[in-house]
Amino acid sequence: MRRPIIPGLKERSQDNNTIIRPIRSKFELLERLRQKRTDEYLKLVADLDVNSQVEWDIDAVFASLEKQFADVPKQEQLIGILAKCYLDDCYDVHLIDRNQTIIHHIKKTDSVPNEFAKARGLALHPSYEFIEVYKDCIRAVARNGEVSVVKE
Repeated sequence: MRRPIIPGLKERSQDNNTIIRPIRSKFELLERLRQKRTDEYLKLVADLDVNSQVEWDIDAVFASLEKQFADVPKQEQLIGILAKCYLDDCYDVHLIDRNQTIIHHIKKTDSVPNEFAKARGLALHPSYEFIEVYKDCIRAVARNGEVSVVKE
């Protein structure tokens, strides 16, 4: 049976239920960024600690991030990600900064860039796998991929 064509119906990918066309409204954007994160994306961020003794292919990491948010307008995409770091006791978080295209492990005694300051404490909370930082809010991502929004 064919589905009826309804004006305004969003085209969605069958494999992960994400919108496969560019987002056109604020409501669609909020809905999209609130969606559960994919296992591939969760693994990408988790592997930054596991593989940190080995050289990363930074371009591949950022290409994977672009793929995850391909339908989100560039000006609305995340600024970066902050996550708890398990490398050594001297580090507390690691940072993926999309603006500067860097992945950096941050010591407990070092400061983070201003836009990431509010996310640092939340990144250390055991309920969250990592924190996505946006220009207007932060989004805490749980181990199961569920997203909580914290407005600034």
